[in-house]
Formats: sequence, structure tokens, C-alpha cells
Amino acid sequence: RITGDQARLTYVDEWSKPVSEIWRDGKITTQDEGTDTVVSSSFDPRDFNISDVGAMFEKSAQLCGSAENQELQITEYANSKILMTVSTTPESSTVFFRPDATVIMPLDFTSAEDVSQALTEAVGPSTRILAAGLTADQLWVDVASGPGTVTRRIRKTSVPVYSLQRKQSISDEPFAPSLIDAKILAEKFAVAAESESKDFVATVKQQEDEDHPFINFSYGGTQELTSLDGTPIKPR
Repeated sequence: RITGDQARLTYVDEWSKPVSEIWRDGKITTQDEGTDTVVSSSFDPRDFNISDVGAMFEKSAQLCGSAENQELQITEYANSKILMTVSTTPESSTVFFRPDATVIMPLDFTSAEDVSQALTEAVGPSTRILAAGLTADQLWVDVASGPGTVTRRIRKTSVPVYSLQRKQSISDEPFAPSLIDAKILAEKFAVAAESESKDFVATVKQQEDEDHPFINFSYGGTQELTSLDGTPIKPR
């Protein structure tokens, strides 16, 4: 952890107990962090670019609107992924940074570019997905991760991708995520946002008796079924 006036490095000693080395005012002191065994993932701090913490604090302040009591942490985020975060006290919002110190930008789902970015991050290495969805605050994709197991990868507007697994029988046909047109999703979400609808949901999937995926839009008490290019489809 790094603040404006101190740095703290916590490690696990030979008895599997957490110990911190704290730098402050040019001096280093050692602090016992208690008796609890550390269960979070370990990492090598040399893998993270902290050569210009001031620039990271400045970027974080621009994004979250506060520079009060800023603190940089290198810590486990989700699914054993290690990231850097900058937070403020009292907490406003957390800004995430990659190991190379580039910021993980908040996304605006009325922008086709941002929807495309979210889709790329959520899809990851998968070449086939079972479904994708967009709401006001997140984009998700479902992928088959084993017999009767589905993994949902979620990219929220201001939070990096994380994954959740569930047991589920798989009946939908997998399809290539490259078929999804981010512009169609963004344009429809922008329309819903202009109408101040808070319940926007778009779901993309291909049922086993269909030849192509379709999009189901729902917002403002209405539903619309379209092809991937946005052409309306009459329900069967």
C-alpha cells in the first residue's frame, strides 16, 4: 500500500503469518499484522509499474472526482487476478490499473466503442459463446466451461472483468462472439437512456432450433426481437 507519506509491503513469514515493512519519513519499521494466516494470492511487486505513483493518483482524481487521502494498493481483485487500485477516504469510487500502470477506463454503454471494448474483455480467449447480455451497468457473456457448467464473465461499467460459475444444462447453440455488432447494442441502449428507462436488458443467444443468433431487447415495458443487424423479427 502506498499513500502520500508512507509505503507498506506485507509478506508472509516462515510461520505463514503476515508481516509488514513500513517506510515513513525515511525510516523502515517492521510490524506484526496479527496471527491470521494469509489466504490471498501472492505476487512479485517487481511485476508492477509503480515508477510514477503521482501520475496514477492524478489520473484517479480526474476519474473519480476526489484526491482526498488517496491510497494505492496492489492486491487480489477476483479469480486470483492481481491488479492495482487507487481509492480515497472517505471512499468515493475505486479506480483500477493494470500491472503496467495503464488505467482500466470506466465505460459508457451508449458508445459502440465502449460496448465493443467490454465485449472483447468479457469474451477473452473464447471463440464460441452461449449468450451475451447488456444492461445499464454491465455486459456479460456465458461460455460452456465443462459438462453442465456455465461460466459468466462480467464487465461492469467501472469494474474489471470477473467470473462466476453455475451448474446448468446447456440447450442453446454456441456461436461466434464476432457476430455481435456493438453498434446495434449501443444505439438501442442510447434510445433507452434518453427515455430515462432504468430496466434496459439486451440478450443475444441462439436457440437450438434456430440457424442464427437473435437479440431480445426489453426496456420501458416493451420487448423487441431483432436479428443481429437490428432488423425486427416477428415472434413465432
